[in-house]
Amino acid sequence: MSVTPLRSWIRKLRDKFAPNRPDLDQWAEKHRFVVDETLEQVLKWIPSEGLILDVGANVGLFTEQLRKQRPDCQFLLFEPVKRYFSICQKRFEAVEGVEVLNLALSSKNEQRSIFKAAHNPGGNSVLTEIMFDRRENSEVNERTIVEEESIECRRFDDLAKERGIDKVAFIKIDTEGFDFAVLQGLFGFLESTGQRPVILTELMSEDYHPLWREQREIVERYGSLGYGSVDFDRLPKIGDVLLLPNSQGPSVILDAEGKGSSKDGA
Repeated sequence: MSVTPLRSWIRKLRDKFAPNRPDLDQWAEKHRFVVDETLEQVLKWIPSEGLILDVGANVGLFTEQLRKQRPDCQFLLFEPVKRYFSICQKRFEAVEGVEVLNLALSSKNEQRSIFKAAHNPGGNSVLTEIMFDRRENSEVNERTIVEEESIECRRFDDLAKERGIDKVAFIKIDTEGFDFAVLQGLFGFLESTGQRPVILTELMSEDYHPLWREQREIVERYGSLGYGSVDFDRLPKIGDVLLLPNSQGPSVILDAEGKGSSKDGA
């Protein structure tokens, strides 16, 4: 038996005995409440006008819910997984001021693989270190079905020059451990334009993120742009963090119970 048919047979066997895949519509409706809880915490930092970047848009729930509160903003969504990109396109096909790109943002312009956890539509990462992690505190295990897809990655700095983008009002990043690379690819744009939008990003704790050093280095580098520091010792395993320009206060680690807390514990 050749390698390709053997892999196909193994995949079918694995799928047969694997946990059931979630219904995507049901998952999305359940996840909508999570999005609403997040928006309740961050809405006061989101301007009423301007361009909002939704990086790691998935099926578009963040933008859909935020548009209800910020109807005069424009939205640029980045979703590299073809299935979710198509859903985003359909969701916003008749909506003015919303554009969806079938791209991932990164620190490099390149083709690479994204790994998709079949049991979790939101669990898609380009990091093999995340998707094939077998430590005790990992989010995956030996029974986790992981599918692979080739995607295009772009630096926002380069993309912005091509598209004539020189102003951004707010940035949301949720890329399952790859946020540090997105932040790295944004740095040049922020440095050259002087833009200092509030950034909502997902960070991981030292005992969980396999590329912790890279994550910490780029977040600390944002201090040179005038962003408040992050108290890394207070990070949960996986947590949303608001990177705020110093003029707006210290960076905020969002609380799972719906309350934000600054690095000073306020």
